[in-house]
Amino acid sequence: MSQDIILNREIKTESWLIQGEIALADSRPEINCVLQFLQDYPNASSAECSEHLFGDKIGRRVVADRLLNICRLYGLAESNRDQYRLTESGLIALEKDQILVPEDGCWSLCVCHEPLLPHPLLTIDAHTEPSAASIGLGKNRNELNERAKRLVEVPQLVKDVRGLKVEPIGGGSEVRVDKIELKGERISPQGKPYYIEWNVTEGNVDVKRGKDLIFSRRVEPISRQQVLKVLLHSEGLLEQ
Repeated sequence: MSQDIILNREIKTESWLIQGEIALADSRPEINCVLQFLQDYPNASSAECSEHLFGDKIGRRVVADRLLNICRLYGLAESNRDQYRLTESGLIALEKDQILVPEDGCWSLCVCHEPLLPHPLLTIDAHTEPSAASIGLGKNRNELNERAKRLVEVPQLVKDVRGLKVEPIGGGSEVRVDKIELKGERISPQGKPYYIEWNVTEGNVDVKRGKDLIFSRRVEPISRQQVLKVLLHSEGLLEQ
């Protein structure tokens, strides 16, 4: 019979609709070609990039300039006097074959304050409003007015996801949270609740949604003697 100490509980979450700029992982072969070129030929010019990619140093330089500027805009490359080089983010993007593309819009996110997890972001998804044509112009206008009244300042828990570059605990590709507006709308939780299971003595942490395992990580194990000592101390029995 196992003598492991295992603790289970539901994770308390908050779900919000927020306006912001989120960078989502995407496959962009044309950008990857430029990144590969810059890795092979650091400090290259846009003319050299055009000749390498298109076999035309002059005629296709405008296209090369556009691609290089996109790389610079996404933080994947930097330039000095028309000499381009990869940034650390560009190297990582090339290795992962994924580009983080910023998108400004409305987002539905679910967060939690859970010390056993590496960050608070459980899920984040683009939120699309129904069109006025689908629900009627007047009703749509009334709904928008009511939503404006429900906007409140987002809590620190939501503000804390700004600047994160992570894979959400609930699954999915890597995201980067660039901007979050200070006001948002608190909404009801969507889908099944989250549960966390901590095997204290083995040092395993599992997160489940319903019965599905969605996340695992290792933490520092704690011996049964240490756990007993903490429990006795919390009850004031250790000093007796």
